[in-house]
Amino acid sequence: MGDLRELWQLRDENRRLKHVVADLTLDKQILREAVGKTWCAQQRPRRRRAVL
Repeated sequence: MGDLRELWQLRDENRRLKHVVADLTLDKQILREAVGKTWCAQQRPRRRRAVL
């Protein structure tokens, strides 16, 4: 019975860790997209208004 309980505990931990990895991967993707958008916005040449 002890081995069976340990197997279930390992399965639960594995499921939890997979969920954590998925969340962190999503966070990383969101941050990369946000940084990419701000980086692209900074790289665009800005138009200057003509001074009259």
